[in-house]
Amino acid sequence: MHELSDLIRQARRSSRTRALAFATAAVCGDLQQLARTAKLLSGSEDWRLAMLACTRQRPSAHVRRVFRQFWIKRGDSIRCEVGNDLALIAALRKLLPPYKGPGKRLFRSDSAKNRKRRTYGMSWSAQMSVAESFALGTMRHCEGGTVLLVTDAEPDEILCRIPARHSDEAEYVVDRRRLRAVRVVARFPQADWLA
Repeated sequence: MHELSDLIRQARRSSRTRALAFATAAVCGDLQQLARTAKLLSGSEDWRLAMLACTRQRPSAHVRRVFRQFWIKRGDSIRCEVGNDLALIAALRKLLPPYKGPGKRLFRSDSAKNRKRRTYGMSWSAQMSVAESFALGTMRHCEGGTVLLVTDAEPDEILCRIPARHSDEAEYVVDRRRLRAVRVVARFPQADWLA
């Protein structure tokens, strides 16, 4: 029993060490070190601890721009790894360059289940056609189908504007907890996997 307790303590210590290494790399603005330390994080507990450590940092504007590049490349996988949107949003508020523009009409496709629970994702687009293409793509295989959403986001609801990876993307990262009103523009039935 004593050996098991020691192993658990050692595992927790290792998780905290890996998380702190990631947060340190994020604050230093070293993209290569950030990528290396991200590979060391194993599982959602490491990632959650890393995001928590990042919320305690005060990165410079340069570091925030560097992290935005990291987010552009790895954002989807980071969200899956962290497994906790609220912890991730808190960290992104510190790590991404803050949005300083006017309110925006934004669109997103999401699963009908996420709409019902109001657990929308963080990436929204100023282009309805971009959101609609996701709704009609592989997301359509989500249980219950997908919905196309719209919100008139206030500046305090938008965390960051992401430079376009593709010419028409117009992506914004939002804090879903602050969204005042989200409406359904269209619903798309679930598609068969074999279709």
